Amino acid sequence: MQMVKKKICFIANPISGSRKSQNINRRFLEKHLDMQKYDFDIMHTRHKGHGMELARDAMANGFDVITAVGGDGTVSEIGSVMIGSDKTMAIIPTGSGNGFSRDLGIPMKLQGALDVINGGKVRTVDTGKIRSQSPGNDGEWTPFLSNAGIGFDAYMSDKFDKLEKRGLWSYIKAIWQEYWSYEMHEYRLVVDGKEVTRESWLITFANATQYGNNATIAPHALLDDGLFDVCIVTKFPNWKLPMMLYRFFNRSIDKSGYLEVIRGKSIQVYKDLSYAQIDGDFISLNKNIEVEIEPLSLNVVVPK
Repeated sequence: MQMVKKKICFIANPISGSRKSQNINRRFLEKHLDMQKYDFDIMHTRHKGHGMELARDAMANGFDVITAVGGDGTVSEIGSVMIGSDKTMAIIPTGSGNGFSRDLGIPMKLQGALDVINGGKVRTVDTGKIRSQSPGNDGEWTPFLSNAGIGFDAYMSDKFDKLEKRGLWSYIKAIWQEYWSYEMHEYRLVVDGKEVTRESWLITFANATQYGNNATIAPHALLDDGLFDVCIVTKFPNWKLPMMLYRFFNRSIDKSGYLEVIRGKSIQVYKDLSYAQIDGDFISLNKNIEVEIEPLSLNVVVPK
């Protein structure tokens, strides 16, 4: 009995961090994709937000698997419109951070990632959503996959976006330059009905463990437990900044003595906020925010 082929499309960002997505062309796929399993098409993004448009079109046109070929921004755009659908997302990571892909165990090399698409399994994971709240005027929900954050990580997401050169050392250099002038803030949070007030350097609502490049803010976060790890980095002496950066990258920030983790499904933050980050992208906000988990809402191809 002949196997019914699945329709798979590849949505590639040609200017993602490593530029490897430019190698995902028809010739490469005809050689390495399991052609007995898939019929494929390739599309390319042309501007910010275009991945969302292409993913919506692909779902409407009956594609079973939609593959994000790019970095965290491309993955977030495509995944965000697939939340709650019966379609499956695949990922070929070609960005500079690739946080969500690393958390899922997807190889960083093109051939390895394609091997997962050929022979992997489907895993259903949680996602999140965030919106502004002001009296009588709640904003629209914005979905995210890995994490959202306020404070220094949100501040730095805007700085990272303006860097001429991407990559780990460029990020570390930018953090070192900006850290000394950044002022901490006090935040009032309600996590699943429990109120806490903290002075914090940053607060990350972590669905996945890391920001990208293995910079790990929530070493024990799980993508399918129905909970955020609300990670609160408290004040630490300036001379400990190198140690904190080291611990971010060796998955031991929880042992620093300056990270508090509260787990929860629904969080409100009461603070005059003007910005945040979602999956590393800077977004504008208005006053208070609300963050909620969307349990088991996205299907993703992962290694067996």
